Amino acid sequence: MQQLETRFQKYYVREYLPSLMSNVTSNDNDASVNPENWASAGQLLFSYNDHRPFTDRIVMAPLQVGLIYCIILTVLQLALYGKLHGEIAKVLRPKHILIYRLLISWATFFFLSLGFCTVSAIFRIDFTPAFGKGGFVVYWMSTWLVMLAVGGANENVLSLIIAYCPPYLSIWLITWIILNISSSFYPMALNNNFYRYGYVMPIHNAVDIYKVIFLNLTKRKMGRNYGILVAWVVLNTSLMPFCMKIAGKKNAKECHASRGSCCRCLSW
Repeated sequence: MQQLETRFQKYYVREYLPSLMSNVTSNDNDASVNPENWASAGQLLFSYNDHRPFTDRIVMAPLQVGLIYCIILTVLQLALYGKLHGEIAKVLRPKHILIYRLLISWATFFFLSLGFCTVSAIFRIDFTPAFGKGGFVVYWMSTWLVMLAVGGANENVLSLIIAYCPPYLSIWLITWIILNISSSFYPMALNNNFYRYGYVMPIHNAVDIYKVIFLNLTKRKMGRNYGILVAWVVLNTSLMPFCMKIAGKKNAKECHASRGSCCRCLSW
């Protein structure tokens, strides 16, 4: 809008106003023209009326950088439980291991999301613009759903990477962060068409939800946003048994090769 105002000012001052003045001064009644009116006519400015003023700069933290930490936290919980998963895999059957992995990851994300949202509350971010006193709960449950969507993908992919090529773990993490964040910082209408893939990324939908919570924007897209996040959770949960099976076979082969005896190994 400011660029449009600048272009309009240049056109008005350099072309339109001189042409108008030449037409008026060529008239016989040019003596009746007030010079002060000409001076004020050269200052044609736009007036701005912001119906959604943005004054709380601290909201930028959960809307941008905080989402990067959200992705990183889902990876840290995998590293935290790595050895525990390995020990549990020795005593449980595959079906029970799957249930155990789902329960522990969902429970961990539940409390991680609470801690993540509590940090925003400590900095006195206002959660009430859209949902009143229930804004914090909406923010908490939304963050939990985001962590399930992002963390489930991390858990599946990292299980395969650790089994086959551990050095590429950091490459996946950086790629996953870039794919999510690059399409989320700016409105999709202002981005290049290349970033339209962001419509299906978890973080982009999380940003849309957070903008409703913190800035009281329109709620008409929230159904789609939550639907995409739920779809990610369902997809990750459906792929988890296959990823565990593939990684488990790889680990079992390495276990047999190193020990020369039968042992049960599953991915962490």
